[in-house]
Amino acid sequence: MFRTVMLAAAAAGVSFTASAQDASEDPEALIRELMRLELWSIATLDAGEEQPFSETSLDRFFTPEFADAYRAVMDRQEQRNEPLIDGDLILNSQEYCPPVEIDLDHLGNSANAAIVQVSFRTQWCWSGVPNEITRRIDAVQFHLTKGEGGWRIEDFDIAGGSTLEFFAALMRD
Repeated sequence: MFRTVMLAAAAAGVSFTASAQDASEDPEALIRELMRLELWSIATLDAGEEQPFSETSLDRFFTPEFADAYRAVMDRQEQRNEPLIDGDLILNSQEYCPPVEIDLDHLGNSANAAIVQVSFRTQWCWSGVPNEITRRIDAVQFHLTKGEGGWRIEDFDIAGGSTLEFFAALMRD
């Protein structure tokens, strides 16, 4: 599985050596670095600090508003002792199988806002999954804003909707 993730990442141009400076100055580089962490965490099933939603990553990749909303959902999840986020937010999957055929598209930006789309086909980890599911291409649009600290993700669309709106709905329940 690790080899598959590395090959998929290489094919997509997901850099495993992007510097923090590059990521703060270029919205696409920031998303490449986030996806590197996403692929690494799936390939290794590692729950360490190098995760897309670890405390370090929340501060590094996301706006304070997004990070605070995520932390509030995690706090509520802990208080309720039940999963509110059930699966991987970026891949919109519970299967934790590495995606294949990854593509990054910079859809445009202004001086302080950008949209970067990541498209991928999920690799299913078991046989017998129908072709209409295994051949489906999913896309995540990351909405970024540029502030004093450089580019940060202010929201991303999952399953046709805003992640921040999803967080708000979880807090209302």
